[in-house]
Amino acid sequence: ENGWKYHLLIEDIEFSSDLICSGEKIAYCPTAMLYDEQPTKFGVSWRQRTRWAKGFFQIFRRYAGKLFVNIFKRKSFSCFDMFMTVSPAVLTTVGTLVGVAGFIYALIFPSELLKTVTSLLIGGANVYLTGFIVGAIAMATEHKVIHCSKAKKIGYLFTFPFFMISYIPITVIAAFRKVWWKPIEHNVGKTLDDIKKD
Repeated sequence: ENGWKYHLLIEDIEFSSDLICSGEKIAYCPTAMLYDEQPTKFGVSWRQRTRWAKGFFQIFRRYAGKLFVNIFKRKSFSCFDMFMTVSPAVLTTVGTLVGVAGFIYALIFPSELLKTVTSLLIGGANVYLTGFIVGAIAMATEHKVIHCSKAKKIGYLFTFPFFMISYIPITVIAAFRKVWWKPIEHNVGKTLDDIKKD
């Protein structure tokens, strides 16, 4: 009815948010399996994730209030779940800006520098450890459908947190920069058998 009306940078999340706010049910299929081609260059991944981050800001601005109200008004766990999905970009940016402000304060008042640097290092270590634990849980529960060698799986386990940490500057940049949709390069074609051989 009235055509497709979702045009934010992450229109799939916009569509889901609008449906949930309208009281529609979205079902989860635990056996669904989707294979998609991911960017093979970090720069392309950075651009794609910057668009996603900007999209989450757009969704938060348009739907966060409705989602939050409906958590209580309709006692909707779906609204709570979506609210928690769209909030991290905003929270990450605010947290990063607070951290930067704290570091600048420490530079102005050198007696606070050691405490500030120590806090930042401990915070960074905690973020890395959290990413490692999340990756380890995913690896343990999904290892049968992660098609690569054991050596690659172990390598990915240690590098995954760095990939996730890169979202910190991405979200801050997305908050202040104009971002638009650009096509992502897809230049590798593989069958499922090819993936399983890797």
